[in-house]
Amino acid sequence: MGDLFLRQPRCRAQGTQPIGKGVGKPTLELRFLGHLFTLAGYARRVSLVNTVLAWLASGREAVLMRSLQPRAPPLGDTAMPASDSFLADFRRRHWAVDGEVVAGLKPLGYYSPASGRALEVAVAHAESKPTKADARRLWNERHRGRSTGVLLVVIYPGSEGEDRAEVVGLYDDGSVADLELSLIERRLAEALDAAAVHEAQELMTGLFEIAEGGVQGLRNKGLFASHALEVNTPERSDWGEAASSARVVRGTRGEDLLRALGWAITPAGGDLLLRPQGRERDRAVAVLLEGDEVFDRPAFRYGLGVSPVEHGLEVARQQELPWVLAVRGATVRLYAADPDVGVTRTGAASFTELTVNLLDDDSLAYVWLLLTPQALEVGGTAGDILRDSREHATSLGERLRERIYRDVIPDLSETIAAKLGKLDEKGLDDAYHHTLVVLFRLLFVAYAEDRGLLPYGLRTPAGAVYTRISLKTRAIGYADQLRDGVTPRYDGHATDVWDDLTSIGDGVYHGHVSWGVPEYGGALFRQDSGPGRELAGITLSNREIEPALVALLVDTGRDGTLGPVDFQALSVREFGTIYEGLLESSLSLAPTDLTLDKNDAYVPAKPGDEVIVPAGKGLFPDEGVGRAGASVRG
Repeated sequence: MGDLFLRQPRCRAQGTQPIGKGVGKPTLELRFLGHLFTLAGYARRVSLVNTVLAWLASGREAVLMRSLQPRAPPLGDTAMPASDSFLADFRRRHWAVDGEVVAGLKPLGYYSPASGRALEVAVAHAESKPTKADARRLWNERHRGRSTGVLLVVIYPGSEGEDRAEVVGLYDDGSVADLELSLIERRLAEALDAAAVHEAQELMTGLFEIAEGGVQGLRNKGLFASHALEVNTPERSDWGEAASSARVVRGTRGEDLLRALGWAITPAGGDLLLRPQGRERDRAVAVLLEGDEVFDRPAFRYGLGVSPVEHGLEVARQQELPWVLAVRGATVRLYAADPDVGVTRTGAASFTELTVNLLDDDSLAYVWLLLTPQALEVGGTAGDILRDSREHATSLGERLRERIYRDVIPDLSETIAAKLGKLDEKGLDDAYHHTLVVLFRLLFVAYAEDRGLLPYGLRTPAGAVYTRISLKTRAIGYADQLRDGVTPRYDGHATDVWDDLTSIGDGVYHGHVSWGVPEYGGALFRQDSGPGRELAGITLSNREIEPALVALLVDTGRDGTLGPVDFQALSVREFGTIYEGLLESSLSLAPTDLTLDKNDAYVPAKPGDEVIVPAGKGLFPDEGVGRAGASVRG
């Protein structure tokens, strides 16, 4: 079969129009939006009874128990071994075992958080770095199929004299991370002190996110572009000065933390209005969480169904203030009151979280650049980083469109056409539209994973099962290979990748109990009619589907940084723009080698001409690189 290229009309300036306008066929992006709204509306609710009981507890028992816990003995001339001094401020309980469970790994004990027995931290020691297999075996010995979340920490001496640990858990042995022990200890001290199970679980699972390349103490959910925040911001000329200035907040919590940041505070009911020192106008509202309250879950004092964050955003809108700072101890979340300010434009779902006690001295600069009065003033550093984030998201969208038009659609359409055995004009048209369904299924899943609407990355039994087959896990693997200079190898006989994609689609449509995903339905993932029926009847090998996944999921940034696409940095409108460009195109066979004439039209290549579309190589003329209006002449 000859290779395919897209015959696409020249598009209007900017290549965009309102989603769905002027489109004659049912639009996939509307179905896409519908799925997102359905997912975003799905949230677990805390019953009034549980809320009241938790509120009454108020963490007082945790404070009492902490006062009774033994302290580390004073150090003499010789410091205690790391395995003895680890979490010495907390009570270590006896881990009863019969002999040596796993050769070379010595169980030392376990800790229970102040929030209760739903979680525990088990500690062991090894004389050298343990294998992941051995660490998993010990985790399974400790967990033994209980509902309790178990985080296993195996301490060992690092090769450069630093203490390190292999970490496994929480609900299965699928997540394993190797980190510096001091980093683990800081985070687990916060987790053991946490008043709420949810908070302790977040702190524990955050260790695995850090191991995947995150910044300890920083969590970004769509307010800024992660690349702008983690890569570009530390390159700012004022980064070092900000890190030095921010040291004053070390060890502060709650209202004291806000004062250390430089805010003048005015109580307003149960909230705090924040203004820069010496200024007359407030700039932000602060909400201080109490007891075991959670940022985004209903809190008893705000009324049924209202979370602290929702309350703070409502107050900010009433007071016409642009920012909300939600504070829980040493953790501060920054929200924009205007839902259109963040790069994902998702309101209360977009925030950046900083935990002061977990940030190292250098990373404390984030606190000064994002949370201080001068940062949140008009023209302040937070605004600078937002502008950089929007520029990054725009260029990310352009690169994604280019790869879809050039590297995903042509080859995937050709493969699907061959699988369906339809090589005439109508068959090619059908294959093209079937390919759009596959593409938007993939985009939907990738976006939902990055937004936390599917259980990727959750350290729960459901999350662990899903994470193993998720698109993000594949994206990380592909990016790691490419960064290491390894050309991915695709099996021409195996079909496990396509099988996993089909399982994810079935889980979204029908629901999946073991993943914790409810039944969403929707035409995009339906398999009993239209394109879905024909797609259900074909199977693609890894060699046929994985090149498209690499092109779709891995991005090379403006600075040459290679990594997984941050789909949460893209707006739904971006997907609409992609769809419009695709809908206005049609597939054709490239009859011979093609080149471009002076009018940007494809013509048969003559001897000596630069071949743009070789015979046997497909091309998608895309909006982003000046080929959108290309047509074939001659």
